[in-house]
Amino acid sequence: MNGFLQGADDYLEKPIDMDLLCAKVKALMRRNYSLKQENTIIDSGTLSIDKEAKQVFLNKRALSLTVKEYELLVLFAENPGKTLNKQYLFNQIWGMDSFSENQTLTVHIKMLWDKIEADPRKPQRIQTVWGIGYKYEEI
Repeated sequence: MNGFLQGADDYLEKPIDMDLLCAKVKALMRRNYSLKQENTIIDSGTLSIDKEAKQVFLNKRALSLTVKEYELLVLFAENPGKTLNKQYLFNQIWGMDSFSENQTLTVHIKMLWDKIEADPRKPQRIQTVWGIGYKYEEI
């Protein structure tokens, strides 16, 4: 009872049941995650990303993106103006233990250019930073 009076909202008795501990941690994470989902829309000029619905709109028209294209675009849009290293991008989207090759990133960037750029041969949103990676610019 003393713990509750000092601010605790839950407790476990020893010996600890690991299944119960995992269930309680998952419940706390769900509760905390739902509180942080306030900013689910990213507006970037004529591009809009609804993270909750997992939809992307360009000039108010829905775009059809693959899961990896979507994840890449969200990562870029959440980091405007920052140059993101190719290895960092690859690890964030495919994971460090992925069997995919780094060239996969280049292919997905090109597919994104085809879908979100006015002129994919001269990209303005996702720009190549030679020797380093890519940078997202809001236009």
